[in-house]
Amino acid sequence: MKILRYIPLLLLSVLTLNAETEKYRLIWNGDPATTMTIAWNQAKGETAAVYYGQKKDKSDWVMHKVDREIAYRGMQNKFVRLKKLQPNTAYYFEIRDNSSDSGVMWFQTAPDKPQPFTFIAGGDSRTNKEPRVNGNKLIAKIRPLFIAHGGDYLSDGTAEEWQMWLDEWQLTKSADGRMYPIMPAHGNHENDDRYMIYNLFDIPHKDAYFACNVAGNLLRVYTLNTELEPGVGYGAFADQDDKIWKEQNKWFVEDLQKNHDKVTWKIANYHRPLRPHTSAKTEGLGRIAAWADHFYKYGIHVAVECDTHMVKYTYPLRPSAEGFESFVRDDAKGTMFIGEGSWGAPTRPTDDDKPWTLASDSFWQYKLLHVTPQNIKIHTVRYGKLEEVKRGIHYNPDEVTALTQEQQNANPLAMPQGLTLWTPLSGQAVQIPFVKQNVDHNTYIHLKSTWKYATKDAENWSQLSFDDSGWEAATADKLPQHKVLFLRKKFSVAHDKYRTLRLNLRTLCSDGAVIYCNGKEIARYNVTNDNPAQALRHIEDVEIVDIPLSLDILQQGDNCLGVMLVQFGENNGKWEADLSGIVSIQDKLNPPKMPQNVSASVVSDKEIHIHWDKVDTANYYQLERRVRGGIWEVIQQRIMITSYEDRGLVGDTAYQYRICGINNYGVSNANFIKVTTHKTPENVMLQESFTKGLGKFNAVSVASNAKWQAQFKADRLCALISGYGADSDSDDWLISPEMDLRNRKAPQLTFDIYCKYSGGKLLLKKTCNYNEKQPQKSVWKVLEVQLPEQDSRKWTTCSVDLTEFNDSKIRFAFHYTSGTTGGNAARWCVTSIEVRDGERQDFPQKKVEPQQSSLFPKSKGDLRVATFNVSLYRKSDGMLSKDLETSAHPQIKNIAEVIQRARADVILLNEFDYVADGSAIENFKKNYLQVSHNGSETIDYPYHYIAPSNTGVDSGHDLNNDGNLGGPDDAFGYGEYPGQYSMAVLSKYPIDHDKIRTFQKFLWKDMPKALLPIDPQTKKPWYSEDEVKVLRLSSKNHCDVPVNVNGEFVHLLISHPTPPVFDGEEDRNGKRNHDEVRFWHDYVHSDLAEYIYDDNGTKGGLLDKRFVVMGDLNASPTERDALKAMINKLISCDKTHNFVPKSQGGEENDPQNKYSPSHTAGWKLRVDYVLPSSLGFKVQNGQVFWPTIQDKYYRLVSSPELSSDHRLVYVDLSIEAIK
Repeated sequence: MKILRYIPLLLLSVLTLNAETEKYRLIWNGDPATTMTIAWNQAKGETAAVYYGQKKDKSDWVMHKVDREIAYRGMQNKFVRLKKLQPNTAYYFEIRDNSSDSGVMWFQTAPDKPQPFTFIAGGDSRTNKEPRVNGNKLIAKIRPLFIAHGGDYLSDGTAEEWQMWLDEWQLTKSADGRMYPIMPAHGNHENDDRYMIYNLFDIPHKDAYFACNVAGNLLRVYTLNTELEPGVGYGAFADQDDKIWKEQNKWFVEDLQKNHDKVTWKIANYHRPLRPHTSAKTEGLGRIAAWADHFYKYGIHVAVECDTHMVKYTYPLRPSAEGFESFVRDDAKGTMFIGEGSWGAPTRPTDDDKPWTLASDSFWQYKLLHVTPQNIKIHTVRYGKLEEVKRGIHYNPDEVTALTQEQQNANPLAMPQGLTLWTPLSGQAVQIPFVKQNVDHNTYIHLKSTWKYATKDAENWSQLSFDDSGWEAATADKLPQHKVLFLRKKFSVAHDKYRTLRLNLRTLCSDGAVIYCNGKEIARYNVTNDNPAQALRHIEDVEIVDIPLSLDILQQGDNCLGVMLVQFGENNGKWEADLSGIVSIQDKLNPPKMPQNVSASVVSDKEIHIHWDKVDTANYYQLERRVRGGIWEVIQQRIMITSYEDRGLVGDTAYQYRICGINNYGVSNANFIKVTTHKTPENVMLQESFTKGLGKFNAVSVASNAKWQAQFKADRLCALISGYGADSDSDDWLISPEMDLRNRKAPQLTFDIYCKYSGGKLLLKKTCNYNEKQPQKSVWKVLEVQLPEQDSRKWTTCSVDLTEFNDSKIRFAFHYTSGTTGGNAARWCVTSIEVRDGERQDFPQKKVEPQQSSLFPKSKGDLRVATFNVSLYRKSDGMLSKDLETSAHPQIKNIAEVIQRARADVILLNEFDYVADGSAIENFKKNYLQVSHNGSETIDYPYHYIAPSNTGVDSGHDLNNDGNLGGPDDAFGYGEYPGQYSMAVLSKYPIDHDKIRTFQKFLWKDMPKALLPIDPQTKKPWYSEDEVKVLRLSSKNHCDVPVNVNGEFVHLLISHPTPPVFDGEEDRNGKRNHDEVRFWHDYVHSDLAEYIYDDNGTKGGLLDKRFVVMGDLNASPTERDALKAMINKLISCDKTHNFVPKSQGGEENDPQNKYSPSHTAGWKLRVDYVLPSSLGFKVQNGQVFWPTIQDKYYRLVSSPELSSDHRLVYVDLSIEAIK
């Protein structure tokens, strides 16, 4: 052993303080409890050695000579391997040569027994100095036991780069001189030299795979080398065989077998992921085949991955051929995969999440892990983001208070104050053994599921209620080949729809599809807009397409996904799908507030910028867009800032946007804005920004499996090509559509282009003789254009004059050729392609803000009376009461805001579940109406009445004649439970409860000339004699509720007749609706009301009194299914004011319908009424609350799920004396 006793103090005094050593680093290449390797560059001087001991005053120090040295990357790298150290002990050291010393530094050996500790894991520190330095500085403040680096330290691993990197590594040294050992892995940017990591870090194995235990048997860390895999590495690895790869894997399995039951936790650290979470990265199929089964069998608890430059946690996973991309979730025994790099490298988009992804994002970061005998807790340290830097926001590590050694000694899991930790929806930390917290991931439809299918269209085939019992069934891989195929898959959702925080449909689809949920179209893929039964093009290589979906499409209980699968040619269809989402599992909903002050800037004919105010409690925002009232399309699922630049739009087109905030407690209500792009100049012939795949362009691959594809790269949507890693040399074309330049004066082609890396060629070509079947064999001519230099790494706008072709029809193409390895395959990106005749035109800037609303003018009379079907019913009894316990339910908040802004004096709430003790209505008032929503003024209703209801009250008979008893259709009023769909009155004025009359039990048969239904098949009464004896008229209730308005009584005649549908030819519901409406007509006519009796036995109707007939009467006087005679009779009789409230929103909802201004329901009918008596009232004003798309309150009614499928209707009344 090369140890000398401590040199005399006299000799020390003559040593200079100017160190000739530098670039210090510590490495574990043996037992971390008893060994430490100290490495440095010997810049000058000779006879260097390490002097070390346990005492800071140097009184016990000894010397250790250099064990290994190598001239490498412009440095004289020297290594001292200290052994036989004491576990869990601080050692002080310095490096001395014949002319200098390094100054005192120190390190801590690992404990040799299980006890808590912290370590850092991350990689991809290349390219960007600022975040790399920030990450290094934070290590000095965190004080980890060690750092597991996952590779890609630098871009090319040159001498200059490594010297810079090692200089910056000195920033990891704490203020008290403590340094931290590194466990380095080999990344792809180290592949220019197979032994690069060994030469710089003296690791135990030249090929960069090794393992060691930390804290005795508490943790075993495996460092693996993904670059040994054949066909994966580049440079010196280009011609490798599988020998070394097999040697590593043999060692790995044998070590796992040996240590399987000997350690508590096992972690694997390596560079390339098995399943990267950025779509541009190649899948790790070879690594999956080699490692995945062993990870699971021998209990690798955590796998730390890099290379992709983003952030992720997965659920614990096990390999499965039936799973999505090779894996299924296994919370008990699976491996959690975390990563993926981005210590300082350019961040990449998280556009390839899986159904088993727990959380993902994109920023500069590494992982901070707390290891204890009980668990491993994983945190992500966040220190900046490229988009923030571009906006002038720079992370400042100096704002973090460094942890002292005393603090760490007292608590080995302590963290510095001010450290920024990522807090995704899943929480600030995840742990093994896995524990669900905050959110969970639900898969509603799995790959390989069985689907119902048919080859012919059928009415309402995509509706949940459609009877598909006659359809065939098959798993996705056994579906028949057909030009158009109709598919259905039913599934169940256990949770409230407001708990859905993210929803994705991942599908293997060929060629095109129109997708529905519960009968509503939710997405289209590769189909024409004009004819959705026609695919845009044939998809040869079917890949998984991830379609983000709106969050409001699911309903609690049963759902149905419908798919119209269409082919470009004949009989070549393919369909598989995984529908999954992230769901809040918090006990109570508490979503963020709605984003406020949404505005837009119209930049051009194809670009709009959206802005909104920050919501402090939102983790992120989801932005959706639709065109001309079409389907909502999610354009960005996770926006971390408060703006979005939407490009690639169509000129002179109205776009509607909605934005919501999301946290792990739920989703905020959405805010809206409608914006119209500038008109496209007439001189523009072609525009393409690749917002919809390759759009109008055609990709032709002549050689290799590389191809042009649409991606988000270098901060822009673009068409991208790279031959790196392809199976052979590339020959790929991106070809434009045909353009007719004849009679054009000065056609110009412009495009933006970007190049990264070097090698190969990109040429711009044109042809006038296009070969449709073999485009590469067309007669192509090279166009002269000044493209940017290779590896320039900046966007450049290029222009080509096409005037010489103004007598031709042409196509142009970007022709790419390359090799397959680094230095032979540049990456090119192109976007914003435009062909125009003449100069580009500038557009005036236009800012758009929501219009102020005039829907709720101040009341013009003595009394504002309103009715509102609030849709506050639930699937089961008690659910509404639970939703009303807090002030957080999004739908109820919107309902309350509508009521607050309407400011009615008296309001009827239809479809408000009946809770007999009054707790539901009291909580609605306290937790919603007396709480402000988006700046609304609270409202107090001191008086209320809740009406008992026939809904869900079992009749004891088979009223729908289906042969079964006890169903919801066998109740006196349709309902799953008693009181469902009931009603309540809220009033600012006293209600005379003693004078309320209810008619809940009035029998239908007791109405003269009642329209009791006849069975059209048997010509006999639909209801039996026994049923007629008990059958009640009212499907909910009919109530006369007197309200004392300053000494003048107003009788509220409230009801909610059954819808005149959901029956058969006998029209039992239509006839019942007719007679329920008739009841009020007869009640206010004294000569017709003699037959009427209330639930107390009192007979007769209402004579010479003020009244208001109000409620959702489910009958239109002009349209669709109701028997119209009676509703017309009621609204036009001499007892009522025939005033018709209207709205612009209703007209906008159905612009071709002359009746639409009076519509009160989203499904385009007038069904909700406020009909004041002609006696004692004068009508002053009235409206249907239906904001237009541009109105700032449109957010409250944009979809039924947000509030209700009905609109509030109000009428302002002046009270007049009754003579």
